[in-house]
Amino acid sequence: MTRLFLLPGDLICDAFGLRGESDHRQILRSFFNMMIWGGISIAVALKAML
Repeated sequence: MTRLFLLPGDLICDAFGLRGESDHRQILRSFFNMMIWGGISIAVALKAML
């Protein structure tokens, strides 16, 4: 389940060429996961309100 949650950030980091478990990869992965899952959460909440 955790791997599914981190998948979008991992794919984006791989596309940028950040390999391994460096601090830069961790920060960028966290940022992109927050943006993607936050956007999905907001979309679901807005759809539920309508």
